[in-house]
Amino acid sequence: MMKKTAIIFIGLMVLYIWISFIPQSLGQVPPYDEYLRIMIYGDGGIRVGLSVSLREPMFANLDVLDLSLLRCIKSVSLNIKYNLSCTLRILLEGGSVGLEGADVVGYEIARRISYRFLGGDCTLSGKDSFMHPLTGVLYISLYYTPVNVDFDRIVNSVWGEVKSKCRCSDGFINVIHEKYLCKEGSQIVVWDNFEHEPSSLSPYYGASISILFKEYFNFKFGYTYFLDIYKLFNFTNPLMASTNSYRSVIEIEISTYIPSTVSYRLDIFYEVLDVYFSSIRYRVGTGIFEGKTVSITITNDIPNREHPPAYYIPGKVIDGLWVKFKVVERGYKFEISLFTYGVVLIMFSLVITGLLIIIYWRRKFGFSIP
Repeated sequence: MMKKTAIIFIGLMVLYIWISFIPQSLGQVPPYDEYLRIMIYGDGGIRVGLSVSLREPMFANLDVLDLSLLRCIKSVSLNIKYNLSCTLRILLEGGSVGLEGADVVGYEIARRISYRFLGGDCTLSGKDSFMHPLTGVLYISLYYTPVNVDFDRIVNSVWGEVKSKCRCSDGFINVIHEKYLCKEGSQIVVWDNFEHEPSSLSPYYGASISILFKEYFNFKFGYTYFLDIYKLFNFTNPLMASTNSYRSVIEIEISTYIPSTVSYRLDIFYEVLDVYFSSIRYRVGTGIFEGKTVSITITNDIPNREHPPAYYIPGKVIDGLWVKFKVVERGYKFEISLFTYGVVLIMFSLVITGLLIIIYWRRKFGFSIP
């Protein structure tokens, strides 16, 4: 009996270890700690995105809200599009507040966050509700905007708090300077999410920064282009993957996508000539849209069963990051020299002459040339 129990116990332990190992071994990687993504658009524009995890909630904590309000919150997010919009979204559980009480509770939460980070009061700009398809729980979304919007002040306040709470303060976040966030096309999103899906690759508490460089390149067919991330940001110090990070991902995507137009893909493709990832393992993949190669993605986001994943690079010093590529017109153009053209023309003439002779002999003598 004891032997049987021991065997069952050992079996359960092995099963537990295997289940713990499955996410990495089968490619289900853990949530990222820092994710640097550079997108090159078909019109020559560049968008740089950085997502980082935070050590603790930015809004839903006892420094901002009291316990009675925290119990009602499922998620809080702030979306700042520089000089365009500033929206605070609060997701409440209907069972905790009810439809009638949601406005009162939501405004109290929004008011405290707004005074703390946005420089004043806020107003309700939208509201919707939905039922969870599996649990049947009612959720209520409330949207608020600041009364007086000073984007420079808001960016300064929010960005300062993000840097202070960033789990990887010694990592990729250092490439972003505040001046790039105070320009057209820039965006900051910060979230506290307590309704986190187990399969999600985003952290519970995190921030995402997006910066647009319009028409950085003037693409022409047949020309070669060079994108140096350090030069793009005027960055002189070596970049480092955070020593606190388990998953540090770098991704460069060269795409035919154009976000500002309806016909959003150009009929071109790219040829990668050279890549420098500072001795970090990476792979080059392609994206297909309607049978055409529309993007090339270079990334170190490579899970690996036998060896540490390519994204596991804590403390790795990155002394350079660039890609050299060529813009090529889709389709193949047959180009030949004058000499080749002359040879082909002579051969064609000989073939035609031979066929005419064969036809003549058949008609005149009624037989073909053997």
